[in-house]
Amino acid sequence: MRSTKTLTALFAVAAMLGGCSSDNPTVPPVTFTQFDRMAIPAINTALIPSAQKNAFNAGSPATDQASYSATALASINALRAAMSTFQPPEDSPGIAASAVVAIVIPDIVTVNFANTLQFPNGRQLTDDVIDVELGLILNRAAASDDIDANDRTFLSTFPYLAAPN
Repeated sequence: MRSTKTLTALFAVAAMLGGCSSDNPTVPPVTFTQFDRMAIPAINTALIPSAQKNAFNAGSPATDQASYSATALASINALRAAMSTFQPPEDSPGIAASAVVAIVIPDIVTVNFANTLQFPNGRQLTDDVIDVELGLILNRAAASDDIDANDRTFLSTFPYLAAPN
């Protein structure tokens, strides 16, 4: 039996999708158009060229490896080369660009419950995903966007996200 709290949360999500309530627990059919996806934030921004961004956003993760692995690999290699002209990779963990591609393509969140749940193994609201991505993509042990925390406190109940600015 689901708890009242769980049912309330489910009804809240259903209401956002089309007007369901506890009095009428059916969700009317809704048509959605996919125009963005961000299982792994900034991958599209940093690794997919402008001419391919809309196709990537509208595409399916099932075709990402075939369609975008080579593109992502070329972008990672170019970013690493550009970064090396400014700062030699003294703190390089030695992660091959192809290994990074295997982590970020397809654009899905993977979870192995046998390991600690922290990006790139799952993704919690408090994970500094961009710093981890920068480290992986640039092959630097210490990489940062200098934004270390959310500027608002996350909620302790569903939907958990902080209030918008």
